[in-house]
Amino acid sequence: MGVFKKGFLRGIIGPVIVKKFKDKQQVTIKPDYKKVKQTPATKNAANTFGLAGSLSKSLRDIFDYESDIVMDGSVHHRLTATLDSALIHSRDQSDRKFYFREDSFHALEGFEFNSKLRLRNKLPAKVLVLMEHDVLRVAFPKPERPLLLKFPEGATSAELTFSVAFFRLHEGLMSRKAVREVFRITCLDTDLRGLSNDFAIPRGSFCVLAISIEYFKRSRPVVDDGLNASSIYWAQITPGVYEEGGEFLWAENGLYL
Repeated sequence: MGVFKKGFLRGIIGPVIVKKFKDKQQVTIKPDYKKVKQTPATKNAANTFGLAGSLSKSLRDIFDYESDIVMDGSVHHRLTATLDSALIHSRDQSDRKFYFREDSFHALEGFEFNSKLRLRNKLPAKVLVLMEHDVLRVAFPKPERPLLLKFPEGATSAELTFSVAFFRLHEGLMSRKAVREVFRITCLDTDLRGLSNDFAIPRGSFCVLAISIEYFKRSRPVVDDGLNASSIYWAQITPGVYEEGGEFLWAENGLYL
């Protein structure tokens, strides 16, 4: 239905669209999207991209704390694009099945929940990640000199959080919640040497480690867009085959890869 406003006709009238453009009346043909046919290649690409979007949502849901403290408006698009590339390279074009290697998701490592805030720039040293058997060790090195966490003016403490989540991609399952270890660092003792934690991890699963830093003034978070940071630090398919047991709790996410 067209509407006449300020000397111009606007809206949809039958097969045409009328609108104002640069102070002139413009008439264009309404596109018929039903006539646009997808090729098998574009259908396959759309399917993979849709799966990447669903996995992106699952990651943001499980790492809700990490994403909420710093998330920017582009996080879904950036994360989906990164996952889409990983899935494309892991999908066989003949049978359309996914065949994952241990390093299939390495492109996620270093993904920032806020593209302008880089976690590695805020830490005094690279965090070491070592997987041995069914244990993931996350630790700062132990050099002779102190590894001092920088504190912004007014901040009295900081929370450094290691978070791990797991996915059984072929079975549509994800860990019910992320496993988190939180270290409270005060401005009176900022040395991070040897700070570490061991996580039990399941075999034959997609495991993701996120690390975040959040500053506080007494008990209140310091609200400053440039201070806090969260990043996906490590992502890998663990070797072996998953064995049922009571140690890990799972929830369905409806995503089968």
